Amino acid sequence: MARGGGIPARRYRGTTAGGRVAAQTPSAPVLGEPSRPRVPSRIDVDNEVSQEYTVLDVYTHDEVGVLYRICRTLRDLGLYLGVAKISTKVDQVADTFYVKDIFSQKIRDPQRIEEVRECLLACLDKAPH
Repeated sequence: MARGGGIPARRYRGTTAGGRVAAQTPSAPVLGEPSRPRVPSRIDVDNEVSQEYTVLDVYTHDEVGVLYRICRTLRDLGLYLGVAKISTKVDQVADTFYVKDIFSQKIRDPQRIEEVRECLLACLDKAPH
């Protein structure tokens, strides 16, 4: 990220008066700027808020491909996605997924809930930092 509130770093390219190609990459943040601490990922599972779905709240650091990894993991677990509410604030993800199993039922088995939680956390930890 470049300085100035979360604008992605870009490489600027143009030509000089003599027709030569000139490129410039914006400088990295200066030493005086505080770095943002990386918040540990968290998965909350709720079977009370919806009558039809198990609700998964995913909190993690925003990175390229994070939504894809979450959805791929849900698919690999055999879960069907009914509703997804996607939210990103600055560099943090707070996504909510309403899911059912292959029998169109909530996930009620505590071992299965823990498996879902562990698989989601593992997919988030695989992210390139």
